[in-house]
Amino acid sequence: MAVETLPLTENQIDQYHRDGFILASGLIPEAIARTGEAAMWEVMGMDANDPGTWDNFSDEAIASTFQAGFKPRSKLFQFFGNQHPDLLACYTPEMMAAMAQLTCESVDLFHPPDGTLIQNIFPSDEKWAWRGAHFDGGVKAKMHKTLPGPFIINSIIYLNDIEKHGGGTVAWPGSHKPIRALAESDPKKYEYMWRLSQDLHTVDIGDPVELEPKCGDILFFAHFCVHAATNNVRDTPRLALRSRW
Repeated sequence: MAVETLPLTENQIDQYHRDGFILASGLIPEAIARTGEAAMWEVMGMDANDPGTWDNFSDEAIASTFQAGFKPRSKLFQFFGNQHPDLLACYTPEMMAAMAQLTCESVDLFHPPDGTLIQNIFPSDEKWAWRGAHFDGGVKAKMHKTLPGPFIINSIIYLNDIEKHGGGTVAWPGSHKPIRALAESDPKKYEYMWRLSQDLHTVDIGDPVELEPKCGDILFFAHFCVHAATNNVRDTPRLALRSRW
């Protein structure tokens, strides 16, 4: 289905280039997002209204979570390559068009994925904090080249309403600019993303902002944008889909 009008405004595009990220609403119809939310619980084999089931991970989910290096009872639940049609339906033509606007690339470059990464954060008894400020691509085993970079744009689709300290992502506005400047200051030293990641602590990136997305909101963020997951100290899991483009 073609998109008749451009989904993002010039102000949103300017904000993305200024801050390195933008939280966008209205790119996924509410009915599709809420159906995706229900599908998420189905995939996990849990009842949204019964916290007593929230440790009852399906066999498929446990296998995928173990592959990610996380135990199924940890507060971060990851499920790779899920192909549930109600989850994939969240990757709408409007989302593809928005990414084309933000990257100044042809919309033909962007296609809904064949499978998606589920990345949910369950309630924790720990004090609220962010964990592991980073930019994507810095895993040494992957050996990603720094410039022009392994990703054009990154996205997180949220499939429920996230309250303050409820597992919403934190991001550092404008952080992509000093990180890029560091990379360009010594291209040989920082040929690989993992090496650049080691020196993240040397860069002044200011203070983060905590996002409080609603069901169906999408966080788009750029190469080098510093962000982090957070503890969820509320009583409802944070439900989300992650993709890199």
